[in-house]
Amino acid sequence: MFTRRPKIQRNLKFHPENKPGSGLNLYIITFVLHLIIFYSLSVSGCAMLKGKGSAKSLHAKASRPVKETYYGPIKAINKSAEDENISGVRGHEFQKAQRTQNPEHNLQRLKIGCILPLSGEGALTGQRVLEGIQLAFNSFPEPSERGGLLWDLIIKDSGDEIAILNLLEGLAKDEDVVSIIGPLLSKSVMSSVRIADKYKIPIFSPTASSKEIPGISPYVFRNSLTNQMQGESIADYAMNKLNLKKFAVLYQRDLYGIELKNAFEEKIKSLGGEIIFSEPFDPEQNDFESQIMAIGGIRDSELKKMLDSGEEREGLKYDAIFIPGSADKVGLILPQLVYYNVSGVQILGGNGLNSPELIKVSGKYAEDVIFVDGFFSRSENPVVREFVERYRVFYHKEPDILAAQSYDAAIMILGIIKKGARNREDIKRELLNLHEYNGVTGITTIQPSGDSKKELFFLTIKNGKIVEAK
Repeated sequence: MFTRRPKIQRNLKFHPENKPGSGLNLYIITFVLHLIIFYSLSVSGCAMLKGKGSAKSLHAKASRPVKETYYGPIKAINKSAEDENISGVRGHEFQKAQRTQNPEHNLQRLKIGCILPLSGEGALTGQRVLEGIQLAFNSFPEPSERGGLLWDLIIKDSGDEIAILNLLEGLAKDEDVVSIIGPLLSKSVMSSVRIADKYKIPIFSPTASSKEIPGISPYVFRNSLTNQMQGESIADYAMNKLNLKKFAVLYQRDLYGIELKNAFEEKIKSLGGEIIFSEPFDPEQNDFESQIMAIGGIRDSELKKMLDSGEEREGLKYDAIFIPGSADKVGLILPQLVYYNVSGVQILGGNGLNSPELIKVSGKYAEDVIFVDGFFSRSENPVVREFVERYRVFYHKEPDILAAQSYDAAIMILGIIKKGARNREDIKRELLNLHEYNGVTGITTIQPSGDSKKELFFLTIKNGKIVEAK
């Protein structure tokens, strides 16, 4: 804290006995006042320097890679910590969870490992994941709510690929660690298979999305939205909910667009639907005339000639257009479709459209577009609403899909332990038996491959706002 300066009274009124005579009294008073001012400024300046040094020291300490054991429950972040920029919800730092004193030393202690990038390039992602895990841990604050157990959350800052494997093996060697949440990247998860198999420890990634992961090990699991999942879900929704049968596809020529396009087309065909057109576009492209003309678009001048000659325009051969791409690019495509007289068909998309950017770029042309995502913070689902409210209390911000998926992954493991799992094999077995878990990222079932099957969120735009599709 800064030292408060003494309040100096300005307009001093002297007692008649002190009025200038010999001048001695006034000289003494003036001298004393100068001493007070000099002292107060010196003390305040030192305090300011000290305060700055302390803040810098705290900031540096919070920024270092952290490899510690955290004990739940975790208290909500207070405002004073947030104002000091060391609360853990800003930037790449995170707040240490406060340890609870445990008088019941006879209770069994189990550990859940957690490997996250909390420093370096991936720190922001790691921080979001950590917040979801911490919130899940705090959902079971008392031993009676944890099956009479003590739970330790062991958090390791991964830093880089080599560190991940070393930290993973270090956790796996500790027999009290019954499961590990993480790693986050697909390549790290695939590199972890050898250790998972060797030590027979379940590894549960809340973010890895590669289609190569399912089935790579009986001990590798994930709870993550994937491109395959999105493509299949929106195809099923279009065919069975919207009763659409024929489709055109305009897909972004990158990994995201291609994987969604492939999953969508395969699912549509398996359900008896038809893909009439399938046209790619480049991620840098802004003019989409050639693609739109290829799926049946027509210029106004040509349409006028046709109508003037008495010729009728042939109708579009499809019921909907699936456009897996980013919000800014799809936002440019939508008004161009209308410009080239492609209208009256349903527009579908993936989670790339779940962004205010779509509405900002395309305006009214975004109305009624339907797309899919793995989490929606404004959902009317009571489970989601409770999670969002608790997250706001703890972190003073809105949760994203990373925090939500991580929360669900942690709750699944902790719930299994609460029901009686006491070792690694118990955790593995019960994860494989987990069916229709009602999570904040949708109703989830863990499949025999270790992958998750989810009921996703279907969203649309009404009156310029993203809402759940009815």
